[in-house]
Amino acid sequence: TSIRDLIRTNRYWLESVLVQSSRHPERLEWPKTIQSDIAAITVDEVSALAAKYLQPEKAAEVVLLPTKKE
Repeated sequence: TSIRDLIRTNRYWLESVLVQSSRHPERLEWPKTIQSDIAAITVDEVSALAAKYLQPEKAAEVVLLPTKKE
């Protein structure tokens, strides 16, 4: 849904598609397939990228604690 909404914005067209499209005309083709391209991403592909780039020894741990109501 967010991709569908994104491609309806002027910001997407100006900053992602049209910027430098004269040098890189392939940018004008992106909007035609962006939704199907993103929908085609599999869990295995994401897991492979996570295994490659996310290193547990470099992870930061964040603990959120509730505050007391006064």
